[in-house]
Amino acid sequence: MFFWGIFFVWKGLQRPYIGLIKGTASFIVNMTQPNSPVTLVAQGDKIVVIPRSSQFKEDLVKRGIPGYWIQTNLALTIALILATPGVRFIRRLYLAGVGFLILISVHVVDLTFEVKKIYMTAYAPLAGETYASWHQGLISGLNRFFRTFRYEFVPFIVWGGLYYRDLFLKQASRPTATVSRNQPCPCGSGKKYKHCCGVSR
Repeated sequence: MFFWGIFFVWKGLQRPYIGLIKGTASFIVNMTQPNSPVTLVAQGDKIVVIPRSSQFKEDLVKRGIPGYWIQTNLALTIALILATPGVRFIRRLYLAGVGFLILISVHVVDLTFEVKKIYMTAYAPLAGETYASWHQGLISGLNRFFRTFRYEFVPFIVWGGLYYRDLFLKQASRPTATVSRNQPCPCGSGKKYKHCCGVSR
């Protein structure tokens, strides 16, 4: 139920959310390369990178970034967090907010390096711009690293990280049932507890 609910809520929030990460990523890219500004435009399920410089022709083939992974990651993460049993609903809402902020950060950073990689490999050569080899290697490496956050296992990592204390530590710290001194030892030796594991107590 939560999965479908989040999906339909996402449909209403999709444009504002894409606009938020698109605008933030565009700001970061243009701040870090002021001489080569770009504009990011949402077209269907893609985010298209358009260079603003007058050196580029109007009929330039514009490169797009698929946006389906944004929808998948966000919907699955929030649904997992809200549907987790055994945790108070207020706590689940709080963790959903934290997960939402984590995903915004991941999506903005991922999109930023993807845009920089596209500009560096597709548009910079047309404008006669060159990058040092270390700069190209750094951008390519960071782009490859953050691309891994697009896979469907990421929501489960975020969910597990947020719920680790609530689900796993609570179970590990549950007190064991007390054993009387004259009862059989729970270790299975057949002796009374006071003559076995309870000797030192």
